[in-house]
Amino acid sequence: MKKIAIKTSILFVFLAMTAIVSAQVNTLYYMKTVSTRSDINPAFQSLPNVYVEIPGISGIYFAGGNNSLILHDVIFPKNGIPVTFLNSKYGDKDKFYDQLKKKKDFRIFTEAQIDLIGFGFRFKEKNFLTFGITEKISFGTTLPKDLFKMGLYGTPDTINMNKFNFKSLGIDANVYTEIAVGYSRNVNDQLTIGGKAKFLLGQANIRTKTKEFSLETSREEWIAHMNSEINASVPYLDYYLDNEGKIDSLEFNTPDKASDYIKLLTKPAGFGGALDLGISGYVANNHLHLSAAVLDIGYMHWT
Repeated sequence: MKKIAIKTSILFVFLAMTAIVSAQVNTLYYMKTVSTRSDINPAFQSLPNVYVEIPGISGIYFAGGNNSLILHDVIFPKNGIPVTFLNSKYGDKDKFYDQLKKKKDFRIFTEAQIDLIGFGFRFKEKNFLTFGITEKISFGTTLPKDLFKMGLYGTPDTINMNKFNFKSLGIDANVYTEIAVGYSRNVNDQLTIGGKAKFLLGQANIRTKTKEFSLETSREEWIAHMNSEINASVPYLDYYLDNEGKIDSLEFNTPDKASDYIKLLTKPAGFGGALDLGISGYVANNHLHLSAAVLDIGYMHWT
């Protein structure tokens, strides 16, 4: 029963995370009427002279991916029906595991963005000013290959110890509000430059750092060796200490009033700032369009 649960969990993770949506960013490059186009290059100006974003009907963005697998590695058609790499007849878990071993570590990321409010307008023909408040969420995790090795093959050595190294296991998660002011200018018919200044208000952050994490298993015993740090800035999470000053227990108090959520903005768990710079222009007699940008040059300090 435990074996089935492990396989089901692994399958669910990859079905959710192998649908990489990086193509959406490329599509946004050509959508000149979309206000959020300036997110990929602050030099870009939306085609409308004025735009307004309001809560509920503003933009929502979600992306996810990994550094090793594509969807076809997880699920693929056989005889007209979709099957997974765990299928007893058509699946190939060895091929799946070999694909993971091509990278040092297996990394998964997700990020989401909700545009709360914003506006932009053109003035004096060549200038465009933007303002926006956006809620952003990012989550990344590193999973050691030995975690999949244990899930796929179990503990095959029934005489000696089976050894697994989980040292690379880690999490980095952030929830924050971004307040951004952007400006771009058409220098001439061929060249546009722009920049965006961002003020960041952090609501939550969790980051782990593992110095040692190994597991030894046999028929008689399982032995774990672990030395890890967890740095967290999480609202409504209370901790209680024992007589030696060590954390004894944790308790999460769910906010139940609208004012509790407002406190997350007025009393954030972190502050930061960032800067975007971009340039865009036409060359080769306006037959070729080139653009370049550096994004999120900055720092966030968590309390």
